[in-house]
Amino acid sequence: MTRAQEIRKKFLINTVLKEYSEYGTPLYKLGKKYNCCPRVLKNYLKELDLIEDRVISNYHDPNLNYNFLKIETEDQAYWLGFIYADGCVINTNVKNRVKYELSIGLKESDYDHLVKFKDFMGSDKNIAYRKISKSYRISINSKILIENIINIGIIPNKTYNTQIECLLDSVPPEFYRDFVRGYFDGDGHIGTNSITFSSYNTNNIIKILEKTQLSFEYKIYFKNKSNQTTGDLKLKLQDSVKFLKYMYDNSKTFLNRKNIQREYFCRLRGEIPKIITGQKR
Repeated sequence: MTRAQEIRKKFLINTVLKEYSEYGTPLYKLGKKYNCCPRVLKNYLKELDLIEDRVISNYHDPNLNYNFLKIETEDQAYWLGFIYADGCVINTNVKNRVKYELSIGLKESDYDHLVKFKDFMGSDKNIAYRKISKSYRISINSKILIENIINIGIIPNKTYNTQIECLLDSVPPEFYRDFVRGYFDGDGHIGTNSITFSSYNTNNIIKILEKTQLSFEYKIYFKNKSNQTTGDLKLKLQDSVKFLKYMYDNSKTFLNRKNIQREYFCRLRGEIPKIITGQKR
């Protein structure tokens, strides 16, 4: 090996492979970035016994908006609520093979909402179509993002998380309704005479609603009599109108389909929905 080749190899080991092991940047991306064959980089990994310690599918986009630790905008609060409702958080380490991933899947008609989410996150990931389920999904890989989300209270297998106080306390009062709207857009339903929140843990729904400091009456319908946690929380008619106005009036970010439903629901009850110009439909 020539002196120039030795210098080149040392550079790749110190610079390029650090991106691979710490940020999970795929070898093919590193090869393009540094004009080097991915197979050569893989051989260097084997020489250094790093090949088994790699992070799988964990490319960290430097432009990614990963800071949820301090909620300072409506959009941050909204997407935090939506992630809590519909997001899938993965943080696994099997045989030193680590994976950090946040994914959200929605049905065909809600494709534009995933575009909004992608734009908010500043992600370069593609939105994939799934023919069997006729749905779209985006998956974002970032160790920093996942660690921030977990630290704020959204954990893997969040279905079974019974302690959400940390998450709710992280949202400032002036943005709390945006968080609730994001959650409702993910796990809520607007019916003929009421709105419904669905959850594997109805106690969490009650905690979310109580923090709004609005008075409301509700009924809980459990999915299974032997399981007194999983079910639907349904608000009464007048409280449904009140909550829809609380969540959506003068808001900028929402699920288009859900907002159209709430406008129709409120107009039938003689309520005129309040909207603002420049809203993100």
